[in-house]
Amino acid sequence: MSVTATQDSISDRREVGAQVTRTVGETLNWERVPTPTENDLAEIAKMFVEFARGDSGVADGVKVAKIITADQFTENDRWDITRFWTEEELVALGHKECAITRVDFIDETRTELEEISMSSRLQEGSCLRLRPARPRRSGWEILLISRFAREPA
Repeated sequence: MSVTATQDSISDRREVGAQVTRTVGETLNWERVPTPTENDLAEIAKMFVEFARGDSGVADGVKVAKIITADQFTENDRWDITRFWTEEELVALGHKECAITRVDFIDETRTELEEISMSSRLQEGSCLRLRPARPRRSGWEILLISRFAREPA
């Protein structure tokens, strides 16, 4: 894919169809498990074809698509399209996590640290129960010691 700059005026430029996906029909981990019921690509492809035919109303009411004027894409602008979606829209699409307040963040962090601390104390307690009070000898050590003690001097 390439982007070519031309010497036309901004008023001559067409609108730009921008789409973001929630999912692409497979998990995004190393397994790549197919999830055919969760796939925005077919819908986006249909919108692209309709938009290319001149239907600029194709994105009306659609969460994953927006029609943007070409003057929003100049050499001085960022070309990433997610900047045209609000934070709330990106959260609804799953592209961002919802922001939390400072107080909620502190409360969640405190809870997590308390859980880690409790887990650590439980693990430490179980390790202490597993340790013998005094070192024990294996069966071979006991056998060797008893034979050595019986041999005449």
